[in-house]
Amino acid sequence: MMRTRLFAAVAAIALLSGTSACNEADVPETSSVETGQSISGSLGDIEGMETANDLIKRAGLEQMLEGEAAYTLFLPNDQAFAKLPEAELDWLRSEEGRPDLIALLRHHMVPGTVAQSDLETTLSESGGTVDLANLANSTLPLRRDGSTIVIGDDAAGPVVSLPAHSASNGMVYEISALIPPES
Repeated sequence: MMRTRLFAAVAAIALLSGTSACNEADVPETSSVETGQSISGSLGDIEGMETANDLIKRAGLEQMLEGEAAYTLFLPNDQAFAKLPEAELDWLRSEEGRPDLIALLRHHMVPGTVAQSDLETTLSESGGTVDLANLANSTLPLRRDGSTIVIGDDAAGPVVSLPAHSASNGMVYEISALIPPES
């Protein structure tokens, strides 16, 4: 029952919070921010990603993100998590909610390194859309909407903020909303 409510809340938040898309003037010229650390180490240094960092630790994924395997994370920023009802966030932080938290985070994780330049090139060459396989055994649909990269088919989908953060074992992209588990 809690899981159904969580997924419904995440889907509603994703639809509501994606309306704050950036315009062309907001897109930085740099291709990525180099951290020199693992993804796990980098997350603590990315401003506005404290909640995502905390949830990754609570899920027990920190060690995985310190290893040699490469991952690309599309993680909601603190503002996106603040839109989640407090009871749902408390559930995700609880030991009982840990399976739901892991399932949610897997939708935000892609195996391998997807560099910003590669993502932008692929979007340009493919007519503005690309589907990335995520760790939830589904796809993460990305599309270009003007100068903005949006996740999902909905116009109000999560917006990808640029530049990306490059870690020694992958990339971290900040996004404006949670990715609904159905994406």
